[in-house]
Amino acid sequence: MYSQNPHDEFFRVTLSHVGIAKDLLYSYLPHTVMGAIDLNTLEPQKDSFINHDLYRCLGGISMSIFIEPFFTFLKTPIFWILIFLMILSVWSNRQMPKWRGSWGERQVNRLLTQLGPEYKVWHDVYVWNKEYGMTQIDHLVVSPYGLHVIETKHYSGWIFGSERQKYWTQVIYKKKQRMYNPIRQNYGHVQAIKNYLRDNELNTYSIIAFSPSVEFKFKEPFKTAKVVHFNELITVI
Repeated sequence: MYSQNPHDEFFRVTLSHVGIAKDLLYSYLPHTVMGAIDLNTLEPQKDSFINHDLYRCLGGISMSIFIEPFFTFLKTPIFWILIFLMILSVWSNRQMPKWRGSWGERQVNRLLTQLGPEYKVWHDVYVWNKEYGMTQIDHLVVSPYGLHVIETKHYSGWIFGSERQKYWTQVIYKKKQRMYNPIRQNYGHVQAIKNYLRDNELNTYSIIAFSPSVEFKFKEPFKTAKVVHFNELITVI
């Protein structure tokens, strides 16, 4: 139902004509605003209102218009540069764990070169067996004492966890993130090696090596694995 006020009714009927509305906008809008819109795109929008009260007062004169700057911006190089940067940011965030892991493994690679000639070292070893499928082992070291299976973790912050927990927790300031227990993870690697070599009596040592930026917050010592920082690896082996 439209307003019964004669003034409002005259205003509504008059401005419902697109030509009159164009002339009014052209006459009264500032030049800066006129440069941002295209009057040729002015169209009635009879069924589009913010709320019912506006419909009662302004029914018949709601219109849409093309705003030039936004669509012009879509055609500019800066718009596509921003799109590219957004895509790059998403992609890099997804790749970051792989990059951190690779960097940590390279650090350990360099450290393991300090071992004497009686030690044999392999990196990125893939082992297949029916029970565990394909498993990737970061580092294998054969020494006079046995086989050392090393899992590297390039993390930072505080690390909480216990030997039997399924998940450990990384804390950076107030942000918490859980990770699969690396002792369990490396246990699977050790078993895969034993199954592949068909030697369950093989003397093996499980080692979890974290980057120096990590601070351990463990309450109990571990029995089935050594959890150390990178710079402690040579001593442990």
